[in-house]
Amino acid sequence: MKLTKYFKLFESRSSNLSEEEFFKILKDNCKDYINNPKPIQRMKESIDRYSYINPKIHTRTKGKADIATSLMLLLDNLPSWKDYPKRENSIIGFSTIEVSDSYSYGNEYYLIIPFDGSKFGSAPADDLWSTKISNIGDISYITLSTFQTILKKITSTPSSYSELISELQNGYDNFLIDENSIPELYASYVNIIKNIYNLFKKNDIKNVEDGINTLLSPDKVRGGINNENFNLYNYNELENKLREVWTDSECLLYYMGVYGYCGDCDGNGKIYCDECDGNGKIDCDECDGNGNIQCSCDGEGCENCIDGEIDCENCESGNVYCTECAGDGESECECQYNNTFIISTEQANDIFNKFVNKIKGL
Repeated sequence: MKLTKYFKLFESRSSNLSEEEFFKILKDNCKDYINNPKPIQRMKESIDRYSYINPKIHTRTKGKADIATSLMLLLDNLPSWKDYPKRENSIIGFSTIEVSDSYSYGNEYYLIIPFDGSKFGSAPADDLWSTKISNIGDISYITLSTFQTILKKITSTPSSYSELISELQNGYDNFLIDENSIPELYASYVNIIKNIYNLFKKNDIKNVEDGINTLLSPDKVRGGINNENFNLYNYNELENKLREVWTDSECLLYYMGVYGYCGDCDGNGKIYCDECDGNGKIDCDECDGNGNIQCSCDGEGCENCIDGEIDCENCESGNVYCTECAGDGESECECQYNNTFIISTEQANDIFNKFVNKIKGL
């Protein structure tokens, strides 16, 4: 059944869904996930309980910390990366659940549920930009983040792949004529550029695109404890490891919760009444909380009192129920989505397992 037969045609990158729409789409389009649920995690800033995303509709224009434009052009267009989903048209997440106080992409936690037939690029680390290009002449390695910084300094931030390659080719051609033609930069950056160009020169590479294609090949850029390389997986091949992954597949997003505690209730879901300090009772105005009032005999003693005092009829032992909280002493906090505040990986995995149990019958 086509999506448009029971759900509106999506014209934007993402759309909020009702619970009914969400589980209907999941049942019809995410059978791989239902049969083999994987804890693929995404973080963002906004809160949508159930949502749909089609990454291919939107082009990502900025990378992490607005540093990734040129490098993204290379990774999305170099021949060695042709089988990988284009990052500019992908949703990015992690292939396992990991809770931390890092808010690079937001502090709202979501499960990514890809449609059937999805493909994932997988970095050999939890952050693509920390992976390494190794053995560049006398330099042991540089990170992709450093490489992007250099790209920004030696180009004019071109808007297309062809413009970027053209500028890099001009720089390399000038170097072959005069090795001192490299722009004035920090000495360490100049040294990196010289080592890259000399590596191309040593291998008789005339076309800078060919050189960079080899330098940035996904089987050459490595990272992680075991010095792994990048991989392309179908959904069922994804490993439950802390790896940055991305896919251009249509996906559903299921909201798990927000990192930290609610500022109003400190994470316990209850707000204590300020009027009664959470006790549910306050002092009686009639007797000032004493439980007794002075008898009309002015303390001389009579058959209606004891030592000039009688019990207050307005209260019980000097207390009356608080009108602010109706005697409850507390009220439900208006936290979003049933007070789901995530403070540990274990808690997030519990939420994931509950979701898995919920979809077993679909």
